[in-house]
Amino acid sequence: MERSKSELRMAMEDLCFLSFGDDEDQEQQRKMRSSTMDLLCLSKQLLHVLGQLLTFT
Repeated sequence: MERSKSELRMAMEDLCFLSFGDDEDQEQQRKMRSSTMDLLCLSKQLLHVLGQLLTFT
């Protein structure tokens, strides 16, 4: 569980770095980053719920 949280944290930090390139490249990367952030947010919420469930058992 802690390993998953650590990996999730590192992935979120990687997505925060600015990227360089032409406007088209930046737009493409922004779209990918946005959908990836949605998945990371969902994963973070799922980890939180699983952590809560494990606390009750």
